[in-house]
Amino acid sequence: MRSANVSEMSERSVPPRDPATRAVHPPRPPVRQEPLVAPLYGTSVFTFPGLEEMDDAFRQPDSFVYSRMENPNSHALGQQIAALEGAEAGVAVSSGQAATFLAVEAAAQEAGTLHYAHHLYGGTLDLIVHEIGRRRRIEPFDAWGGPPPELARGDAVLVESLSNPSCRPSPLRSLARACREAGATLVVDNTFATPVSCRPLLRGAELVVHSLTKAISGHAHVILGAVAGRADLVREAARLKARLGMVADPRAAWLALEGAKTLFVRQERSVANATWLAGHLARHPAVAQVSHPSLLEDLSWRQDLILPGSLLAFDVGTMARASQFTRALRLIALAPSLGDVATTISHPGLSSHRGLDGQGQAAIGVTPGLIRLSVGIEQVEDLWADLSQALEQLP
Repeated sequence: MRSANVSEMSERSVPPRDPATRAVHPPRPPVRQEPLVAPLYGTSVFTFPGLEEMDDAFRQPDSFVYSRMENPNSHALGQQIAALEGAEAGVAVSSGQAATFLAVEAAAQEAGTLHYAHHLYGGTLDLIVHEIGRRRRIEPFDAWGGPPPELARGDAVLVESLSNPSCRPSPLRSLARACREAGATLVVDNTFATPVSCRPLLRGAELVVHSLTKAISGHAHVILGAVAGRADLVREAARLKARLGMVADPRAAWLALEGAKTLFVRQERSVANATWLAGHLARHPAVAQVSHPSLLEDLSWRQDLILPGSLLAFDVGTMARASQFTRALRLIALAPSLGDVATTISHPGLSSHRGLDGQGQAAIGVTPGLIRLSVGIEQVEDLWADLSQALEQLP
């Protein structure tokens, strides 16, 4: 005879008898307490008790139906980026490139022009020229002192808070003012600076773009991006994300959320290290030039940045010297990315900006001897020992 509590169970909850069926329907562990770390939702689809609940879920933007559209982990990551940037809303997407594309499409009206700083990351320039340029008019401009862009209502402006690879700050407040007066939308790629060193939305931007692959995740184990800012623009970016299949991978989003927990302590250490190294590199006879906001005599950068950032660039003169220098390093790795807890270097001319010809590289300061240094959290004296011994080997 069945006990009372068993008889009250729904037939759906009665475990099947056949092992083949039970293999497909394993028991779910009972969780009565809230886990300290949010669980990973490694599922492609979600279930519903009936048609009405499924229909309602499709109608609600914060519901989860199919992970190509949204997933609890990627949703939480989007909310986290919004909180870090002080934004009304945020959405996590599959990569920084996807985030840039979605932000531009959300910011610029159908007939709007995209005005972009000509000294952006090489991958962004490639995306603009070869893809976005097929959909709308594009116009480059010099954000470092050239004539301002001729804006019209419905246009979008794209700049980096700190430029890749030269680490020069953009005049966010003045650009935001010009956009407001014209009815245009300012989009800022804040990947280099992170919310620790810059909050573009507080300077008047409407949208912020991140490659979460970099410092926010911080451990070189994910490919992700994010868009944060004004709620209506983020909703449009999220709609396009679902339609184009650019959702963030749940496992990657879970890892990035864990990495973001230590963003501020990591970046504070990395920025302090970068500032110390920039000063020492600037005094080394083997180095021709160093670019880092902390070295600028004009302190106007403090109007747009909170801290000077954890990246810097320096020139050793020629491609041959750059090659010899990178091979002489023993601690610092050569890697064409940035933002890891470990310090890395890259050669922009052969990596991030290899798509530009020599003239195009020279126009934005990418010289054959330019080295980009992404500074990590190691003891700074160890980093300097490695850099200085490699520099001493240069002819």
